[in-house]
Amino acid sequence: MALTPYLSPLTFPSGTEIPGTMQGLANLLAQYLAVNGLSELGGINFGPTTPSEENRDKPWFKTDSSFNPIGFFSWNGSAWVTFDTGAIPSGSTASRPSSPAVGQLYLDTDINCVLVWERAKWRTAHGSPGDVKFVKATDVATAIANNPGWVEDTVGQNYVIAGASSTHSYGSTAGAETHTLTVAELPPHTHGLSEQNDTNGGDHNASGTDSFLRTGTGRSTLSAGSGAAHNNLQPTRYLWCLVKE
Repeated sequence: MALTPYLSPLTFPSGTEIPGTMQGLANLLAQYLAVNGLSELGGINFGPTTPSEENRDKPWFKTDSSFNPIGFFSWNGSAWVTFDTGAIPSGSTASRPSSPAVGQLYLDTDINCVLVWERAKWRTAHGSPGDVKFVKATDVATAIANNPGWVEDTVGQNYVIAGASSTHSYGSTAGAETHTLTVAELPPHTHGLSEQNDTNGGDHNASGTDSFLRTGTGRSTLSAGSGAAHNNLQPTRYLWCLVKE
């Protein structure tokens, strides 16, 4: 329903004289003009005061005591409650507004995300520049497409907290995925010994006879291990890391 108010002239009393000044003429005309076309307007409650019972059929634009807007309210039969004055525009990615205003919102139904137009680009309404988040997606292109305004962080390292008083400053790195232990890093330990066979009976033979090893023979430790680097990583799942532009 559209309302079209308009001014309508009333009838001057017979014998009405025209005033001698322009202001007097304006005052005279104002008395005999009527606003028509508002008969369908039911009215609206406005202000900080709770509407009276007879006005509960009208919406209430509630304000604080200084008349700063709070929001629209309606009577639900037992209390005044807020109501939505209008949903934000929505549609597919291809249907995003082509010339949006700064701060304009849009619900992209292809990615099910509320976007806001700021800094000349559609970006997710959540997140501030520099925020970091991890997302699941089949590939990084899909992850970025589903999160407008975010870019891939290609550092490829774990994140830890930097501190001003810490030896690890912001942006510094530490650690490695694998590491080969040095001798000094090994725990104290023992090795088994191998026999040096003596054909003249200088070893413990199958018959159980023991004899001294001959001069020049001896025992050596058994060799074990291949020296391969061991894995330093704890159980890990890899996700796409994005940073808000």
